[in-house]
Amino acid sequence: MIEFKNCEECKNIEVAKPFVLKTYELLKNEFSLDVLDIEIVQIQDSLNLNSINFMSSLSGPVNASLLFSFQKSLAKKLLHQFPYLEYSTDMEDELSIETVSEFLNIVIGNAMADIHSDTRLTFSPPLELSGESKLFNNKNFYVCKIKLTLKEGNMMIIFSTSKQKDS
Repeated sequence: MIEFKNCEECKNIEVAKPFVLKTYELLKNEFSLDVLDIEIVQIQDSLNLNSINFMSSLSGPVNASLLFSFQKSLAKKLLHQFPYLEYSTDMEDELSIETVSEFLNIVIGNAMADIHSDTRLTFSPPLELSGESKLFNNKNFYVCKIKLTLKEGNMMIIFSTSKQKDS
């Protein structure tokens, strides 16, 4: 089981837990990949992202964002878990990104099913980000990084919430 220890400074981390747990379960149970380590820390300044990144926004009682950041090697491993797919190597990068997108749709759908319906939380579908490979923390946000390390590569879930109450 995943422990969310030493993360008192990560505000509203309870909202992110179902997404982390479903990611862990999907990697382990459906893709037969072992998570070797999980690191949870608050980010104060900036953070280097991996090469494949998707963002999803949460709205409701808690307004937040989840950024999923995958190393290319892990994305390719996910793609290779579908042996019935036939493709040329020049399509591998594009198909790896599509595989990550589908992976995240499953994670978000399963996590939302675990969140109580009375919370009235809604998530946007994951949107691929391109461009900069660095995240800069605006001082008006709490940003928590959950890094999952696997033999095949790593991924991060970056969870951010506003420090100011919504009016």
